[in-house]
Amino acid sequence: MDQQDDHEWAPPHTVRGENVRARPVRSAGSAPDGLKATVEHASGIRFTWTDHADDEAGYLLETRPAGSRTFRPTAVLDPDIDSFGLITLPNEKNASYRVRAITYGKQSNVVHLKTGEDR
Repeated sequence: MDQQDDHEWAPPHTVRGENVRARPVRSAGSAPDGLKATVEHASGIRFTWTDHADDEAGYLLETRPAGSRTFRPTAVLDPDIDSFGLITLPNEKNASYRVRAITYGKQSNVVHLKTGEDR
C-alpha cells in the first residue's frame, strides 16, 4: 500500500449519521458500536464507530497488542468524535482495539496528606 503524505484521514472528527438515536451514557444502548478499522497506509489506521451517547465526556480508544491480556489507553478523544486516525507502533500492527464512551461522576472529597517528619 502506498504511503500517503497527507494525513487528512487522521484528525479526530464527527461523521455521525442523522438516523442515530443518542442516549445518556449511563443508559442501555448508549455504548458505541460498529467499530471499523480502515488501513490507510503501512502505519496508519482510521477507526470509525457509531456514537450513541448524548452526554459523554469523551471517547477512549484502547489497544491490546497480540500476546497482552489487557487493553491500554491509546487515545482520549473529545465528545461526539466518531472517527480517528492512528499511526501505529510496531507492537500495534497485530492488536485488538476497542472504543468506549467515558463520563465523569461527582467529584470526590479532597484528601490532604502531609508526609515526612514534623519539624
